[in-house]
Amino acid sequence: MPSLEFGGNDDMYVRLLNQSVISVLSEEKTLFFPGGKCSFDTFYNGLTVQSWQDNCKIPDLLFSLEGSGTFVVRIGLHRLECDRVSLFEKRVSLIEGSTTTLNIEAWPSLVNGMIYVELEAITEGCLTGGCFSTTKAPEREVCLGIVITHFKREKYVISAARRIREGLLTNPTYKDQISLVIVDNSQTLAVEDVEGATLLPNQNLGGSGGFTRGLLHLQDEKSFTHCLFMDDDASCELESILRTHALLGYVVGEKVAVAGALLRDLAHHFLFEKGARFDGMCQPLKHGLDMRHVHHLLLSEYVDQKPDFGGWWFFAFCLRDVQHYAFPFFVRGDDIMFSMMNKFDIITQNGIACYGDDFGYKSGPLQIYLDVRNHLVQKMTHMNADVEDCIKLLRKFFNAAIYSYNYATAQAISRAAFDAMKGHAFWLQNMDTSVIRKEFSALIQEEKMRKIRLTDIAPTFARTEPHWHESRKRRLLRSLTLNGTLLPNFLRKDTWLFLPKNFSGDIRATFRYNNILYYYGPTQEGYCARRDAVRLAKEKRIFSKVEKIVRREYYKVKSDYRDNIKYMTSEDFWRKIYKKT
Repeated sequence: MPSLEFGGNDDMYVRLLNQSVISVLSEEKTLFFPGGKCSFDTFYNGLTVQSWQDNCKIPDLLFSLEGSGTFVVRIGLHRLECDRVSLFEKRVSLIEGSTTTLNIEAWPSLVNGMIYVELEAITEGCLTGGCFSTTKAPEREVCLGIVITHFKREKYVISAARRIREGLLTNPTYKDQISLVIVDNSQTLAVEDVEGATLLPNQNLGGSGGFTRGLLHLQDEKSFTHCLFMDDDASCELESILRTHALLGYVVGEKVAVAGALLRDLAHHFLFEKGARFDGMCQPLKHGLDMRHVHHLLLSEYVDQKPDFGGWWFFAFCLRDVQHYAFPFFVRGDDIMFSMMNKFDIITQNGIACYGDDFGYKSGPLQIYLDVRNHLVQKMTHMNADVEDCIKLLRKFFNAAIYSYNYATAQAISRAAFDAMKGHAFWLQNMDTSVIRKEFSALIQEEKMRKIRLTDIAPTFARTEPHWHESRKRRLLRSLTLNGTLLPNFLRKDTWLFLPKNFSGDIRATFRYNNILYYYGPTQEGYCARRDAVRLAKEKRIFSKVEKIVRREYYKVKSDYRDNIKYMTSEDFWRKIYKKT
């Protein structure tokens, strides 16, 4: 039911179809006057037929309601390219304190689509809850360990621990089936701060080291069967965890993992991704769909591509399926390699999700540095790429930065390539990245987000939609002039161009502009970037030298990584690291 905890966006939970029904967020219930009508064909309350039918052997499906009053209950089915169908209708009288259960007889014959419930009130009434269930017992017992890695975000992790303790750990049904482990990389938490959780103080080896430390703890405890990696704010409906627990209990396939969808924290209806693919670059699946609309809900569950990996903001898997542990990337890329090397069969489902910050807002020189080096290592190891593939990748990153006047990021890209070409020994010497992070402190300041008043700059707003049409003539001119680098001054514009803060600027838009304002509206922060011919030439010279090093050393370094990757993702490797610390 919608609540105040995450803002109570009704359309993600329940559709109120007229004015005779209202959601009471503070009480997590829906109130009806006679004639009040609502539908639960929503992200959190629709049931995806194909996912359950394909991945589980469930012979029957029941639906239960809790509340008070008399209603007409309809069970419906939405499918792509089809009219909606009513599967069942019955008049029911709900009595407070008891549960009314209905059998969805059509279930065995259904192949795809989304099952949903619609209620129409005959009398005044109240709905307090409902659930789908089956008479079949789970295929296996699931003892799930939730692993959260924390670093200096005490307020968030303490709040998350409290929510999970009160909502799950003290629930008699799940008391012995779900546990919480917090790996404290900053060693700033006390046991009493996270009551009910197991607290593991840890050296700061980033997400790679933190999550691996938690994973090894679960394996050592012997009682756990599954693990769920989550961000330190555990920003999700607890129901997402319970659904994951149920799904893992019923799946019949091998090496099945569950990836939570990522929704935008500032606009919960916006889908960042439901799993992702990695072809040398990250390709989020189902990006940009609006989870308030039925058609988009159906599209998001349409299985046209299987994910290669799931982000560690919400990723659950069976402990016995882990053959490769995280590569010591510190952060960035560890979740990609972990999924791909273990060859998980990844499932996503509407209703299993968490909320996250905008990636582009958080991006900067250090983040891009971490991204580039992990991309290169993955290309040289489990992807077996050749040198030209890697050069193409580096140029794509570099050109996006240099032609959008993000010279600090361009410098970081060259540094990432240079460091990656040092081979596996570099990672062993820099597992905590403390030296690297200190060296980047000045570079980060060049593109640091600060409070900005738009009226002080009066920028020009450019077209920034990703698929806007650019004429062939303009595209050719950009190519011939190195995106305007060779243009004479009189053809340039000195006005400020406004671009939303993202991983990089849109170099189609920056063409001919000398000044760019990168801006993030929700926080009213941004930074100014100016065309600098001297800096551009300097960064190009550095990149050219690094590119020559890559070409010269590539196959030797690739062989070095491939010889050591198995050990550096092994249980023995990580146990030796923790033994030293």
